[in-house]
Amino acid sequence: MIEFLQDYETKAIPPEVFRKGERPERTPESEMYFVQLGVAGYVVDGKLVDADYHPIVVVEAEAANTTTVTGRAGELALGDGTPQRASSGPQVVLTTGGLTDEQREGLERVLTESAGLRTLLVERDDSIGLLNGSLATLQLQVADANATIGGRDQDIARLTDELATANGRAEAANTEVARLTEELAAANGKGDDAAKEVDRLTAQVEDLTQQVADLKAKPARGK
Repeated sequence: MIEFLQDYETKAIPPEVFRKGERPERTPESEMYFVQLGVAGYVVDGKLVDADYHPIVVVEAEAANTTTVTGRAGELALGDGTPQRASSGPQVVLTTGGLTDEQREGLERVLTESAGLRTLLVERDDSIGLLNGSLATLQLQVADANATIGGRDQDIARLTDELATANGRAEAANTEVARLTEELAAANGKGDDAAKEVDRLTAQVEDLTQQVADLKAKPARGK
């Protein structure tokens, strides 16, 4: 479980809004993100710890003219009680009660600039997260497109093979038609010759029949 150390709004669409002290139910990956971002801490045995499980101490200002800065040794916090990102070293607390007005103003200016830079870093990280999400979506779309193209290539290859097979069958059919046409022409030629031979023989038969008739008629005339 984590607890937010300050109010925080994500850059997601739609954005998520968390309030200081809120303990939302999140996935382990989401909890690690917010803890490493420095806007939340892990809740362990009722205490707040950072990503390295070092205790987080947030000290409120004791007076109106006192600024409290909480962070790691050698680091500058935001000035709003938000710890820095996880790092080594003990927690330190610095109050500005002993500083002059000029020094306090200078420190507050630096803190404000630091907070602005931290906000930019958070926005950058959120933007990178969104871009990574968009990139992942595009990669999925490209993969789907490649799969579709691959499927179409397979269909084209299959249809090309089928067309080649059909062309081969058509060529074989044309060859068979040509052969049958030649045989039909030869058969028609033989048929013409046979018809002529039949006509010739028929004429001979008719001639012989006439001669036989004439021979039969001659004895009759002699009587």
